[in-house]
Amino acid sequence: MFLIVLASCMLALASPSLGQDRLRIVTTTTDLRSLAEAVGGERVDVTNLVPPNVDAEEYQPKPQDVVRLKDARVVVRVGLDFDLWFDRLLSQVARMQPNVDALRRGGTGHVDASLAIAMSKRDRLYFSKSRESRESSWATKDIRPAAERLAVPTTAL
Repeated sequence: MFLIVLASCMLALASPSLGQDRLRIVTTTTDLRSLAEAVGGERVDVTNLVPPNVDAEEYQPKPQDVVRLKDARVVVRVGLDFDLWFDRLLSQVARMQPNVDALRRGGTGHVDASLAIAMSKRDRLYFSKSRESRESSWATKDIRPAAERLAVPTTAL
């Protein structure tokens, strides 16, 4: 996991468009935030979405999370279907900010810390069943700030 975050940060830091600006990273957990800060040092500005002592697997995104993702160049997530809510959050942000595609799965600014983890057959089965369960229980509420939600006609919802 350390090497994935390190490689992603270094690739992003090498981008000529950054100049002297600090690389803006958003992580899903405080552990990943600490790791990104340790790797990036003074070159990064890291924010995490899930507050300390909150179960990241059950976290429900808040409207302020959309704002936190606004200027992110890199996102770092746990993966292993542990933070499936993050995909939904990125989709919500993409409606308001089309340039967020680099942060989605497979994008140049998307780091899934679980990619280097080898899973047993039992683990793969658990995560696939767990994912189905979580996806079916997700609330369909709109997480945009109130002012933006009110501007949308009710027929569009």
